Amino acid sequence: MLTLSRKNNDGQPILSEYKQYAGLRLLSFFIIGIAIIGIGIGLYAIYNNIYTTITRAEVSLIADPTLSQEAIDFEKYDKVKQAWDERLNAKTVEIKKDPFSVATSTPNPELR
Repeated sequence: MLTLSRKNNDGQPILSEYKQYAGLRLLSFFIIGIAIIGIGIGLYAIYNNIYTTITRAEVSLIADPTLSQEAIDFEKYDKVKQAWDERLNAKTVEIKKDPFSVATSTPNPELR
C-alpha cells in the first residue's frame, strides 16, 4: 500500500517507496566518480610509462652517440644462419642395439 510520508520542495507528497532513490542516486554518482578516477589513473600510468621510455632512449642517445644504429654485417649473419640451420637439421645417429636388452643377454665369461 502506498503511504505518504513527507513533501518535496514543490510541496507535493513523496511516496515512501521512492525514499531510497536519493541514496541510490548518490551511490551511483560515487561509483561513477571512482570509475572516472580509476580510468584517469590508468591512462596517466600508461602515458607516463611510454613518455618515460621515450625520454630515456633520447637521453641515452644524446649522452652516448656511439649507441646509434649500426650497419648489419650480412656476411656474418648468413654464416651464423647457415651454421644454425646445419645444427637444427643434423641427422641423428640410429641406435642399432637396444641398451636395455643387454641386461637380459648372457653374462660375459670374463667377469666370472
